[in-house]
Amino acid sequence: MRLARNFAPRVQWDEALAGPDEGDDERRGETMARYVSSLQVAVVAVLLGGSGCATLRMVPPGDVARQSEVFEATERSSMTGSFVDESFVLGPYQVAEVDRDWNRGSGFSVAGFSKDDTRTAYTFQFVDRAEKLPAQCTSLTERKGLSLGKAGSLSSQDARLVCTCGVGDGAARLELEDRRGDHAGRVALAGRTFDLTSVHETTAAWSPGEPAGFRVDGAEGPAAAVEVLRPGRIWLSKSLDDGERRQLACLLAGVMLYVEPTDD
Repeated sequence: MRLARNFAPRVQWDEALAGPDEGDDERRGETMARYVSSLQVAVVAVLLGGSGCATLRMVPPGDVARQSEVFEATERSSMTGSFVDESFVLGPYQVAEVDRDWNRGSGFSVAGFSKDDTRTAYTFQFVDRAEKLPAQCTSLTERKGLSLGKAGSLSSQDARLVCTCGVGDGAARLELEDRRGDHAGRVALAGRTFDLTSVHETTAAWSPGEPAGFRVDGAEGPAAAVEVLRPGRIWLSKSLDDGERRQLACLLAGVMLYVEPTDD
């Protein structure tokens, strides 16, 4: 699944670089080429960042902006991967203990899917003052690829991203599908359901093919929105109660953390 993203290089160990006995020459060459390309992109990003170029941002739908409070992601690294601290602050909340190696252990299971059904999975803690919500997300292989825009992607024709926040019957759930580029999904929390649809308008003169973010709508109108372009933002309706805001913000943080898995 592909999402629009600003620069967010992924830091990870690749066995193709480990040594002569752990990958053939062709694989090592391809991996090294990707590594060098990533370094080149990093240099360009640094140069552009120092030249005063404006950061690409999502333009929130008018009805969402009018009825919501907006919370910026701060203290967020521009890098992602197993060896990076991906914690960040999201308004009054904190995203902590991000674990992208979660599905590598034995007995892996999430949202009713086995390890063999998934392309990537990650967990994190969503902190609201003294309260912590355990959260987990997974992308499915059955339908390859879901694109979230320049923020990240589950790439290919049909893919699905599933996130849950909380435990037991009180857990909130988000499902997002990419059906040949048509992104749509649903959110279930506190006995209510909401529709999830993509937003493509940005501050640039052009709009990316991938989503720059998503909006969440219920029977009473806009409930929230999320920007997947880094560093990212969320909008939460003023009509939501504290518990709904916390769970919805947690689910949207899971979407912000999504990174398209690499093909090994």
